[in-house]
Amino acid sequence: MPVLRKLPTAAAEAQWMVTEIKRCITLTGQLLKPSDFAILLRSAALSRQIESELGKQGIPYRMVGGSRFFDRVEIRLLLDYLRVISHPENNDALARIINVPTRKIGDETLKSLTAGAESAKLPLWTFIKDVAQG
Repeated sequence: MPVLRKLPTAAAEAQWMVTEIKRCITLTGQLLKPSDFAILLRSAALSRQIESELGKQGIPYRMVGGSRFFDRVEIRLLLDYLRVISHPENNDALARIINVPTRKIGDETLKSLTAGAESAKLPLWTFIKDVAQG
């Protein structure tokens, strides 16, 4: 049965939805399963909160017509930036973001920098800083 409810925040809305799904499953003695429910969104902006709450409460879900929040390219790139900030020795994350946004660092330049870092036995970030500082 469709339900329409307005709540003060997206987080409150997500929490209510997931709690309601769990309540319905419990009330039916497990006759209903998570796959019996659908959450329709008019805006993808709510998807992050809903996905997060579903995950927190252990309810399996499947996104249709969109990608999961943490699978989105821009989110993966942001996480790679955060990885490099917190762990500058993370060469893989640095290689993925080194040219995002475009900095005219091509594959050959990246290969050369990576080879130099490996030769010097330094993390890529340290090697790049050393080269930049002369």
